[in-house]
Amino acid sequence: MAKDKPIKEILAKEDAILEAKTTTPLVIISCLFILVSFYFGLTFSKNIYLVATTVGLIIIFGITNYIPKLKFSQKHIPYLISYHLALAFVLIFIMPTISYFIVFWILLAYLSEYFYQTKGLAASLVALFATLVAGLYVQNNFNFESLVTYAQWFIIIGGASLVFNRIILGTKEVRKNLAEKTTRAEYEHQRLLALINSMAEAVLSVDEEGIINMYNSAALDILNTHSDLNNKKIQGLIELLDNEDNPVDIMEVVRETKYISKKTEYHIKRSDKEIIMLEINISKAGSTTPINHQAGYTILLRDITKQKSLEEERQDFISVVSHELRTPITVAEANVSMAELIYKREHFSDQKTLDSLQKAHEKILFLSDMVNDLSTLSRAERQDKEMDIETFHISEIIKEVIDLTEDKAKQKSINLETEVQSKISDITTSKLYLKEILQNFVTNAIKYSSKGPILISATKNNNGKIRLAVKDHGAGLSEADKQKVFDKFWRSENPLTRETEGTGLGLYISSKLARRINAEIGLESKLGYGSTFYLDLPALATQKVDQTNVVKNEARNILG
Repeated sequence: MAKDKPIKEILAKEDAILEAKTTTPLVIISCLFILVSFYFGLTFSKNIYLVATTVGLIIIFGITNYIPKLKFSQKHIPYLISYHLALAFVLIFIMPTISYFIVFWILLAYLSEYFYQTKGLAASLVALFATLVAGLYVQNNFNFESLVTYAQWFIIIGGASLVFNRIILGTKEVRKNLAEKTTRAEYEHQRLLALINSMAEAVLSVDEEGIINMYNSAALDILNTHSDLNNKKIQGLIELLDNEDNPVDIMEVVRETKYISKKTEYHIKRSDKEIIMLEINISKAGSTTPINHQAGYTILLRDITKQKSLEEERQDFISVVSHELRTPITVAEANVSMAELIYKREHFSDQKTLDSLQKAHEKILFLSDMVNDLSTLSRAERQDKEMDIETFHISEIIKEVIDLTEDKAKQKSINLETEVQSKISDITTSKLYLKEILQNFVTNAIKYSSKGPILISATKNNNGKIRLAVKDHGAGLSEADKQKVFDKFWRSENPLTRETEGTGLGLYISSKLARRINAEIGLESKLGYGSTFYLDLPALATQKVDQTNVVKNEARNILG
């Protein structure tokens, strides 16, 4: 069941009327008034011990507001009753009942109506009447003149209370509307709590210091506890670990959030054998509301252990299948290619057979490309897979890619041109990943272009980044297509390119690989005028670094 403080309790706590900082001046003024009156002989009781004991008890009662352990209740009614009894005792036994000290009753009447509406005010006035009657009896003032005086004071204090409360609290209609709004807010608050409690994800609300002020039942499950979490520090309840099993302070992670963030690189251990992978969603609560102490963070913890396990199994499956398919496809491709070559050399006249062999060859090559894409995709999505880091010049990659794609370009009479700035130095990164990205760029440019040339360029920006770009003169992309081009399995619906075969994985894989080498991938395109796909390599990748530390740098700067 979701645990939270009701709206009324929050509003009551926010209202500082009965807080120590407000009651302390009243206690001091009351005690001084009694002591000064006693000194000048204006009190009803002349017993110094009784007066001193009363003053001492009032001071002790006021001190309880400062010490939570001494507070006998968090509700207002016990304190209001205590204040009424204390004031009644002073008016009956210490001070003259009819004295300026009775004016304090107006404040009690106000507090009673504020917290308990008309019933509270009525109860306070009844207590005033009883006090006046008791004072009249104890102080032996039973005569007609005293009765008139006491009645006048009851009317004065009662009337003053009504006027004072109307000025401060407003009319009955205003208070009714306020009560209705409070009730409606309480209802919506309870509905929200019911919704949060029905969630499968753990939800916790904490303040800036990490003190929990709200949670749901799922939080108890994921934290493996049945204790009340309210007013406890979240740091002591969850021992967060990163991918390398280093302990992490969850509030450090939380405070990094400016608005909303998602973290998936953390886990918790319940035992050596039980590890729970977490997705942590954090949203920062604004501090624009008058209830400032409610500002903080909402943390949503989702157990993604099964999801991670399924992802690993899927990646393993893709890796195994692509590996197992590669050999038979290679053998089939070689045999069909050989049959096609023999058929052409022997000058067979059956064109249908030749066409069938060529189509079979094309489909086998397509399957080969798909298997290669699946294998690359599996490698790109395995964040824990270590990369081979090399230091090389960008022109080496460009030359290797041209050697691999030049034949396809010649088949479509497209020239591959290069432009490499001389000021570009060697870079240190994954040569394999960079080569696959560039090869995807060039292959796509050839596939979707009917004319050339295709320009492969490498330039150095003012910020020190190297931009590796491939510019074609193909069909180009619409604004809508540019938003989807890096999505998995996406294929353009452009009639000019619809007949072109492909898996729809090439650019998606390129974006994944770019992320792994800490590069930025992008495109510039205009429908009907061609496209330019580019990769911005960070300045760090252009510097020669110690090969023994490059994997650690990559893990920290790329995977983080």
